[in-house]
Amino acid sequence: MKTTKRFIAMAAALTLTACAAMPMSIMTASATEVSINTSKDKATHTYSAYQIFEATYDADLGLTITGYGEGYDGAALAGDTAFKALSIGNGQTVGSFLGSKTDAATVAQAIEKLNYTNDSANTDALAAILQKHIKENATATALSSDAVNLAAGYWIVLDTYTSNTTQDAISKYVLKISGGSEAITITPKKDYPNVVKKVQENTGVDDYSYTVGTTTVTDEDYNDVADYNIGDDVPFKLYGTMPSTYDDYNHYYYSFTDTLGSEFTMPAATGVTVKVVNPDGDDEGTAADVATLTAGTDYTISIEGNVLTVTFMDTKKVASISANSVITVEYEATLNSNAKVGLPGQENKVDLEYSNNPNKTGDGSSKPEDTDKTPEDKVIVFTYEQDIKKIDAATGTELKDAEFILFRTGASGDEYALVSNNKLTGWTTTEADATVLKTDDNGICKVIGLDDGTYKLKEKKAPTDYNPINNVMVLAIDANTANGQNWNGTAASALTEITLSTSGDTHISDITSQLSGAAKDNKGTVQAQITNEKGINLPETGGIGTTLFILGGGCAAGIAGIYLISKKKTREEE
Repeated sequence: MKTTKRFIAMAAALTLTACAAMPMSIMTASATEVSINTSKDKATHTYSAYQIFEATYDADLGLTITGYGEGYDGAALAGDTAFKALSIGNGQTVGSFLGSKTDAATVAQAIEKLNYTNDSANTDALAAILQKHIKENATATALSSDAVNLAAGYWIVLDTYTSNTTQDAISKYVLKISGGSEAITITPKKDYPNVVKKVQENTGVDDYSYTVGTTTVTDEDYNDVADYNIGDDVPFKLYGTMPSTYDDYNHYYYSFTDTLGSEFTMPAATGVTVKVVNPDGDDEGTAADVATLTAGTDYTISIEGNVLTVTFMDTKKVASISANSVITVEYEATLNSNAKVGLPGQENKVDLEYSNNPNKTGDGSSKPEDTDKTPEDKVIVFTYEQDIKKIDAATGTELKDAEFILFRTGASGDEYALVSNNKLTGWTTTEADATVLKTDDNGICKVIGLDDGTYKLKEKKAPTDYNPINNVMVLAIDANTANGQNWNGTAASALTEITLSTSGDTHISDITSQLSGAAKDNKGTVQAQITNEKGINLPETGGIGTTLFILGGGCAAGIAGIYLISKKKTREEE
């Protein structure tokens, strides 16, 4: 059989491109030298070419089919039910065209009559049928960056990649026609989705910006590192991209698995919001269209223990998702009393499982046979401990039963700490409801689970025989955390130091440097020391005027005494 001008014109218009799936195409190659451009491979792949039809080539006449390739089961192809059902137009199918014929020339002529175009669903279906009938013992011609000679004929190129530790995807089948003298190169264009996790810090940090098509989207205060109080709701956000080769898939499986430790209390499923972000077409690239997706219709959600799973069985069923889309998952989880102080912090992570074989995408109703996973992306959350140590100013003896309350100034006024078993449980705006902190036999009371920031301390009761401190004392906790977008995943690099500043009264001072053991090593504990003096102070009502009044009274009493003594002496002399 000789190829017709119509077939040659169709094939010559096509290109060979491999992608995270390599798009499958039919093309003429006026070349026998074929090579794979491996520079864009992100993992080691092997590309293997199998000959479907043998042929001779003439520059004027084109290809003449002479038989099936060695190792190809032509009879099985001719009898394939799916192949025979393909329509060649005018109410005729491949099966009706072939009749009982199974010879290579007639089968190749039937394929030519299909008149399929590049990267179409029909061409994909044909390639899937053709690859099924490669014999198990067929010898493949390996393609690499070095040019390999392929004999004239029809070839199918398979990516024989198998999943390994490196994230990747499988290439689409490539159909190729070989003949002539002009060399060709197949260039893989690999792509696959990626996932990022961020946590929102409640004080100003660098914002997280990401790209949707040509649009830049910015989320304020989202980064890799944050610190919070126990009891705070911590906002998390997941970002999943789509592969540029998304259109090569008939169905696309896509599933976030987000794992938090027991230090967090998970939200209800209704507290999780899933959105798709698309570029809005604005040339300025500063805005995007955002649509909230529907649980149960677009995706399913599962929360088991501290694992959140958001699964799209088939993103192709969601009209708003395209190759340029970013899918986001947002929720808040509560930092609870299991939280660890300082290092190692509360690490949590996400990964994304996705379809990685455009040749076997399943039917969209269940997880396909071939998937791959992204590397995990992590964020970390810290919380801290404030210790108060009470001692005798003269002897350094630890003082028990001193009573304090801790509070902070919020947007609506003062908020007083509620504490149970030394751990923060919340805040109240009523001072009378504040938890009274009492020093133990070692003169220490603790509040575990504080964010960094400024707090105030008020002594409610001094130890027996000691003078009370009437001033409000200030404690400023400052944690040196690596807030940003490029945390390396090591806890010790996320929290490098914690310091304490004290003010408001001369009796309070920072003694954090005296800590030892775990309290020092975890970089999460600060300690303030408060001194008390024994004795009785004269009651004061304020300012220097009181002092002058007392001194003046003393002087008047002295003068009166001298006067009385002098008067008595005068009488005796008389």
